[in-house]
Amino acid sequence: LTQRQNSIMSTGHHSRRTVVQGSSALRRLLKSERGNLVRAPVLLVSSNETPQSESFPKVHTACEGTKFMVGMEFGFRSVPATVISAYPTLEDVKKATELVNRSGATSIIGVGSGAAMDLAKAVFQEDDATNNLENLILAPATRGAALAAGASRSILLDPHEETLVLEKHHGHDDDENAVHIAIDPKMVCDKGPGSMTDAIFASIAVGVDSIYSREGVVKRPDQVISTLRCGLEALHALDHQEDESSSSTAHELTIEALFHAGELLSYGTGTTNRNITLACVSSILPISFPQAQSLTFMSSLLPGLFDTYQDAVLMEGVSSDEVGTLIQRVQAHAMYEKIPSLSSLAVDSTTNFDVATMLKQVHTNQSVWNCLDVDDQL
Repeated sequence: LTQRQNSIMSTGHHSRRTVVQGSSALRRLLKSERGNLVRAPVLLVSSNETPQSESFPKVHTACEGTKFMVGMEFGFRSVPATVISAYPTLEDVKKATELVNRSGATSIIGVGSGAAMDLAKAVFQEDDATNNLENLILAPATRGAALAAGASRSILLDPHEETLVLEKHHGHDDDENAVHIAIDPKMVCDKGPGSMTDAIFASIAVGVDSIYSREGVVKRPDQVISTLRCGLEALHALDHQEDESSSSTAHELTIEALFHAGELLSYGTGTTNRNITLACVSSILPISFPQAQSLTFMSSLLPGLFDTYQDAVLMEGVSSDEVGTLIQRVQAHAMYEKIPSLSSLAVDSTTNFDVATMLKQVHTNQSVWNCLDVDDQL
């Protein structure tokens, strides 16, 4: 498993994007980057889970352990920044960027939830950062954070518009700026909002969303197939949790599938269309499903994606037989019938499920992003 992960997870959007995985991944990464991190302060972005949250103990331990490791074990000077919401806001980015400018930090470490990953990435790409940010290190501690760590861009909350927006892309030269991701399954919480099954189906939904040829979409077929295979292997491992070892394997495969799904996300800002899953999460989730967990929401889209794409044209380089077999295996799994419906995720019965209304929300969000989306019929 470790050898296969090394070969798969070395791919990424950045020319200097590296992934370190396994036990003590973050410690090994900090040790290897000691020369860069010791020269100037480090902005340490962490999440603040509520004590009532099921994921609080492990995420809190990961954040506090990282603070101790950075300050006491390695002796790096750090400036703390904390995100307390499910998504960072534009104001969060502004405040964290001001901390970077005042402290002279040249590196950022993000640890904890997906919000911490997104805030760290957004500040790293911020136009208003006056000093030269050279290193970004991400250490996910939740399943959602594993997806966010794989993604190349950050998703932020615009509280005034009640919609999710894309961060301003600075366009750092990837040959001069390094992005490192530490994937340590023992550090990632295996509890919390949503089930492991929801997380697996969410990763498969992103893979299916990326697998068919749409105008302007160019994604590596091997990454797509790897995401689907990994999701299926995670489902299989869930079926055979006889002991602690098999349970750990399911957990590791789920994290890997989510990380790959993050790599597959398209944002519609260039020549590619935005993923349907991303468009729906960004526009419909904050308004109609404010209490729903994002991975659970994404998993609920999978049956519709299967139905929509059954007669679609496959992307170049992908075998229709292989894809058909993978999809059949997913649909045949016992847990597939238990994927939550959108209506089950609503806070109350007053949520408007009218297609025209939800499409209007997507259009509004698309205008804010100024991005390319698939046609309304799809």
